[in-house]
This record gives sequence, structure tokens and C-alpha cells, in this order.
Amino acid sequence: MVTSIGVDVSKDSLAVAFKKPDRNFQRYDFANSKKGISDFVKMMDRMNTTKEVPIVMESTGSFHLPLAMTLSDGHHYSAVKVINGILTKKYQQGKIRQTKTDTIDSEILANIGSIEELNTFKQSRKDVLQRKRISMLKKLTKIRQELKQMNNSHKESLNELEEECELIEGNEEILKSINKQISNIENEIMGNEQCEFLDKVSDIKGVSKRKAAILIAFLNGLNFSNINQLVAFLGLDLRIKDSGTSIRGRRRLSKRGNPFLRHVLFQTAWGLKQYNDKYQQYYHKKISEGHHYYSALLAVSRKFLREFFYMAKQNAFFS
Repeated sequence: MVTSIGVDVSKDSLAVAFKKPDRNFQRYDFANSKKGISDFVKMMDRMNTTKEVPIVMESTGSFHLPLAMTLSDGHHYSAVKVINGILTKKYQQGKIRQTKTDTIDSEILANIGSIEELNTFKQSRKDVLQRKRISMLKKLTKIRQELKQMNNSHKESLNELEEECELIEGNEEILKSINKQISNIENEIMGNEQCEFLDKVSDIKGVSKRKAAILIAFLNGLNFSNINQLVAFLGLDLRIKDSGTSIRGRRRLSKRGNPFLRHVLFQTAWGLKQYNDKYQQYYHKKISEGHHYYSALLAVSRKFLREFFYMAKQNAFFS
């Protein structure tokens, strides 16, 4: 009988620890491949592992996805848990001997599975593809920004020298190509998120349907019990820096989470303050209180997130 399973996932291997009722472990190593995952499933069958036993692994970019999706979708294990590495580190630091190996990490993960109440892995193949599209969109957006900055810098220098440069013309063509690719990816994301909830969010005046689709695609499968959790997850919560006297009480964004998503929310806030009377009034209220332009837009972002959160709860987007 098995009470919980911990899996330390790397690019090529799976270090697995089966926790028994007597708190001892049985350890195995498998390849992180189709055959290795199949051998892991066969081992669980031989050990009479029930479908409800917690199987805990860390989020490791994309390395954990084949295992997590195979177990949850392919074999219908209902307690696959994918956790943040910060939680594992907290347990590892609590050990007297802070030794770190794949085997020890898998045992820690198995212990976490038997102690903690963890959210179940819910990502479908569609969700994973959407995340890949968002990742590509993030990279292309960064390249576009850097190329624009480089072009502007070159143009200023060449204008002073009264010279022309074919390189800038070539870069302009590259920018057109990147813009087209960005537009295509945004259309793909939007096309794969067509639902009543997307329509309701994009019905808010000033909210682009493309930006709403990106936000929904990124948050799909996650769970937040209150608005503060969502704001903190996106890194829009404020921290007070209270050190010394000259900077006492200074408030800064925590900037946890995904910076690209914060960029999307910032663009959404700009649209809201331009075209939505309610948000426009809120923006000018913040400006009149002495807030900087960016601080006021961030306040608009948080206000929008509150509306998004309650709409999501009403539409059962967050379970």
C-alpha cells in the first residue's frame, strides 16, 4: 500500500519515492520519456496504488508536463499535484542536514503530499498549447521592443550625421514581420478561448478581446479564493519598505509572477482610462491625489482585476 508519491522531475529522469504507511520509502528511477512514464505507471499498478493517492511534483517549466498530463488525462489519477519549488525549499530548509539530492527531494515531495492540502493539476492539452503561445508572444514582444529601441537610437545618430542606413530599412521589414506574427498568435489565443466568459470580460468598454483572451488563457486552471491572492499572483500587490528615515513608508510593487502579464494588464488599464467613464474617473481621482501616471494606471489595473475576479467567480472560472 502507498500513502503518497513524490517525483523529482528533471529533463531526462524521474526520481520517484513511494511513501508507505510505516513512513518508509521505496525509491525508483525512470527516464523522463514515454517509456519511462509507462514503466512508472506499471510500477504503481504493481504496488496497488489507488487513483486517489497524492502524486506530487514541482513545476519545472515544461519538463513535468508529459508526466502530469499522462497521469491525470491518460490514466485518470485524480490527485496529481504540481507545486511551486518554494514550498519544497521551505521543507528542505527545515531539515537539520540540508542535503539536496534527487532522491531526498522526491522524499520531501512525498511527505508534502501526505501533509499539505494541495490543488489538483487541471491543465489540459489545450491549456498547455495556450501557455506555449503566450510564451512565444512574450518573447516576440520583447524582441520587438528591443528592435524599436535600437532603430530609434540609430535614427537619432544618423540624423545628426545626415546619413541614411539600409540596416534600418531592413529592421523595419523585420518589425513588420514580427508584428504580423504577434497578431497571428493573439488571434490563435483568442480563437481557442471563445466562451461566454471571454465575451463578458471583453464587453467591458476599453478592454481588448485579445488582451482579455491572453489573461483568461494564462489563468485558466488556476484557483484563487479571494482577490488578494490573484493580485499577489500577478505581482501587483504593494509592499511597504520601512527602513531608515528617508525612505520610510515607501510602497513598491512586489513584482512577483509573470512580467508579460503585468504588461498586458498595463495596456488594458490604458484602454480603460481612455474609453471607460468609470475607470477614467478613477484614474483622474488617483492623479488628483498626487499619484504618478504609472501608479495611477497600476491602480486602474488592480480595480479591473477586482471586477474580473468577481465576474470569474460568477461564471465558475475559478473553482
